[in-house]
Amino acid sequence: MEIKNLNWKDTLDIRHRVLWPNKSKTFCFVEGDKHANYYAAFVKGSLIGVASTYKNDDSVRFRKFAADNNFQGKGLGSQLLTYIIETERSNGLLKFWCDARTNAVNFYEQFEL
Repeated sequence: MEIKNLNWKDTLDIRHRVLWPNKSKTFCFVEGDKHANYYAAFVKGSLIGVASTYKNDDSVRFRKFAADNNFQGKGLGSQLLTYIIETERSNGLLKFWCDARTNAVNFYEQFEL
């Protein structure tokens, strides 16, 4: 797996497909997107996951973490989130938080946010 930064526009397809398939693609864009950081996971050159981080003073908020359905439950999302946490901590940000869907709470609880 390779992790890179992306432009917010390049995250819309996977966000739409995974998080809000029954909404319009424009629904996947939220205020603040143009100022967020986007981390993307690629397997064999294909985008399989994205997560956005929004910085506020000394904290980081995770938003719109989307992993392709074919790759969920295989540890790739955990690798991506671990990478993000380590990167943001190296930049001096220590507090992490997110709003999670009920079915994702257990996933986030395994990390020291």
